[in-house]
Amino acid sequence: MGWQGILDAIDEAESWLVGQSFWVQVPILLAVLGPLSWLAAGLIDRLVELVLRRHRTRRSADGRPGVTTTAPSAASDAAAPSAPS
Repeated sequence: MGWQGILDAIDEAESWLVGQSFWVQVPILLAVLGPLSWLAAGLIDRLVELVLRRHRTRRSADGRPGVTTTAPSAASDAAAPSAPS
């Protein structure tokens, strides 16, 4: 089956669908377009995640935004009381 056979099959299916009543067309189109839309949405979601991965806010272990290390900063060390020795 070549390209012409595939195109002929699509043309026959289209002609059959157009000849049906509205109440037959709607469930068929929902059965076909629903899963295709779901797959397209998943693909778009993954593409957006890949593109925006670099632009996410990085957070340290204590939840502060914009900090990429987990080591405590000098300011937090100075503010913390020292334990008696």
